[in-house]
Amino acid sequence: LEARSSGSRNINFINGSEFFISKTNSSALEINSIFNNNTANNLTIGYTVVRDDRDPFGADFPTLRISDGDNGQIELGAERFSTANLLDQDIFTIKNDFNIYKGAHNILIGANLEFFSAGNLFIRENFGSYQYFDTDGMTGLELFLSGAPASQFDRSYSQVDNITGDESGAIATIKQSLLGFYVQDEFQASDKLRLTGGIRVDVPLWPNDVPENAEFNNTTIPALQAAGYDLEGARTGQFIKSSLLFSPRFGFNYDVRGDQTLQLRGGIGIFTSRVPLVWPGGAYNNYGFNIGGVRLRNQVVFNPDINTQAPGNVDLNNPAPSGQIDLFAENFKLPQTTKINLAVDYKLPANMILTVEGLYTKFNNYVRYQSLNLDPSNIRRLTGSPDDRVYYTSPGAIDGTYTGIYLGTNTDKGYSWNFTTTIQKPFANGFLGTLGYSWGDSYSLFDGTSSQNSSQWRGFYNPAGRNNEGPVQRSAFAAGHRIFGSAAYSLETNFTKTTFSLFMNGDVRGAYTYVVGARNRDFVNDFGFDFNEVAFIPADAGQINLVENRDGVSAAAQWDALNSFIEADSYLSENRGGYAERNSNWAPFKTIFDARFLQDFYIETAKGHRNTLQFSVDIFNLNNLLNKEWGQVNNLGFGTYSLVNLEDISDEGVPTYTVNNEILDGADPKEIFNDNLDDSGLRSSRWTMQVGVRYIFK
Repeated sequence: LEARSSGSRNINFINGSEFFISKTNSSALEINSIFNNNTANNLTIGYTVVRDDRDPFGADFPTLRISDGDNGQIELGAERFSTANLLDQDIFTIKNDFNIYKGAHNILIGANLEFFSAGNLFIRENFGSYQYFDTDGMTGLELFLSGAPASQFDRSYSQVDNITGDESGAIATIKQSLLGFYVQDEFQASDKLRLTGGIRVDVPLWPNDVPENAEFNNTTIPALQAAGYDLEGARTGQFIKSSLLFSPRFGFNYDVRGDQTLQLRGGIGIFTSRVPLVWPGGAYNNYGFNIGGVRLRNQVVFNPDINTQAPGNVDLNNPAPSGQIDLFAENFKLPQTTKINLAVDYKLPANMILTVEGLYTKFNNYVRYQSLNLDPSNIRRLTGSPDDRVYYTSPGAIDGTYTGIYLGTNTDKGYSWNFTTTIQKPFANGFLGTLGYSWGDSYSLFDGTSSQNSSQWRGFYNPAGRNNEGPVQRSAFAAGHRIFGSAAYSLETNFTKTTFSLFMNGDVRGAYTYVVGARNRDFVNDFGFDFNEVAFIPADAGQINLVENRDGVSAAAQWDALNSFIEADSYLSENRGGYAERNSNWAPFKTIFDARFLQDFYIETAKGHRNTLQFSVDIFNLNNLLNKEWGQVNNLGFGTYSLVNLEDISDEGVPTYTVNNEILDGADPKEIFNDNLDDSGLRSSRWTMQVGVRYIFK
């Protein structure tokens, strides 16, 4: 169960929580064979069955999101992505490694064959989703209570049987085979030098094509191309072509002195990854005749019955094309990266080991998304200040039949690096310990943080428009600064062993982005996420059009507060006159300690074997146990902070803004997330204890 939480500006009812049941059954057969002194073989055959069922918590009820002016937002009803959500997976794997030992060579020849079959039912907002926005005269809450139509109504529905919920037959079957073949030679070139070289070839296969939507292929695709979009061969009725993905690798380990006191190691290689099946699986769910969808503005009055939501009856014998279309380029490649690492291990006095290591990763292929149903002829640019970002006078779908058309392709933009240094004290005299520091950063276009292709695109930041590739920006997976360590002490007798352990982890807990507080439909109007447009950082008052806010605070007074806030933030002050970058600022650095106590009692069996009865106590977030004010972890939510709020855009494209009330109240940039605590789950701001008992056989 994932429970909804409320805050000072939002009320979230408990029935908006998720209830997730996941069942996994896995079996494996392993056969090890030694043929002679020079050859051996390992064969592993596995079969895994996963059944995931994600449901809303509580009684079936539509989703309601209601704005209440400056007070915030109220949300109740079903979690909108859990209304019809099942995933059945069957995974069959065969892995075979054949080793040849010949002199200084250890040769490995192998194959890894994976066969996936998945049934995915995903009908978002299947119970109906109602949004009530504030207007000039009424708040969204007042509109709702007055019985007015919803500002926006969204619903997806089954075109197969029009049944609401998990019982629908609109479950798409997705199949993929991933065949991998590899050969490697580990060569002991000398007593000091060991070399490793190899190559792997991966062959992704898609055995079943996406069902065809002939009308889309014959009518919509030409219209998209005429608007200037390149679909890279994507169409319904076919899917991603097979390809050969080569991954050569080379590594070395050099014992500089020949006594293992100073070692130099490293390597370079290409590594092939995979994508979550739910991404390409979207193309099987969303091709126009499986999941339909409607988006209606100021037309639908709230209806609590989930079985009588718009659009009403569906002609199952002759369904009209509808909903979202997910496409992938015919030459789409699985993600590939080039990695280079170099490390030094040095033995210090007192038997300690110092390690210094660097890693650089370059993206060769990664996923990129575009929204193809946006009509480029509706693009305009803001005026009246240096902020000239792209916006749409109207989203103006090229083909209004569909709620969205999304294309997945590849990009080679993006990289990451990481530097780590550690000191280790191997176990001796009952003590062992590690202390380390790392600093890493990562830059990408798309992070791949969502299960929906549409959400991947909607969450992208680019003032020049989300369909433009743009420069790479800091990834949500960037590591930042981290300090880590552990220490353990053991005391052993003939029949007992007592162990105390302490673990430390200090890091920046993620990064965040300065944005404009605005609903997408009122600002850039391209169906992106709300509050997801990077802020322009004015160099002076003339670069932003501030107006008196609802509390009567003048534009001049607001500028003074905003200017002070910008000056107090090193990133903002150094980047005046430009747009804030994604994840430009790090969250506060936090250090959390965990502790563990183990008590072993040895039991001698009749055959002289020693078995162990072990009692354990784990304390997570020891800081908070010692003091309730310690160990608090910040929750960044979606990792955004509104610098200013949009008030209006004139017909000429001139925006006006007011400054975030928290900034007017004197918010410190270093403390803006201090009140947003992560207080859910095992790893949170609240200490937890876990007690265990184990019996360990010899």
